[in-house]
Amino acid sequence: MTVEANAQQSSTFTEPVAKDAYPLEVLHAMRTFVTYFFACEHCRYNFLKHEAVSMETDVSDHEDAVLWLWHTHNSVNDRIQGKKSEDPLHPKVQFPLPAKCSLCHGRLGWRNVEILFYMQRVYGKEFIIV
Repeated sequence: MTVEANAQQSSTFTEPVAKDAYPLEVLHAMRTFVTYFFACEHCRYNFLKHEAVSMETDVSDHEDAVLWLWHTHNSVNDRIQGKKSEDPLHPKVQFPLPAKCSLCHGRLGWRNVEILFYMQRVYGKEFIIV
């Protein structure tokens, strides 16, 4: 959802508004979903306590929203990797794996521009099969 909001940011609004007027809209919707509908109470608590608080200060445009969600996902995976609650069918690894996006991995860490390109290629609406 954040990827598509980023792709549509300039065409979503018919009224003349700032390019990034609503970068938190999707993240707020996701936070509300987690608050009221996420089945795992421990996961919900940790997301709301540790992760969701930073979105208000860390996100200033739609690209930030995509990167915030990606970073949050990796942060959670790092925190719970190897714990008893880890699903053995879905190991908690840093995403994306180098085999999926070698350009995303730089010598000094993640390359955010490549992460954004990768996310658009994987999660953009033109690549989703329905």
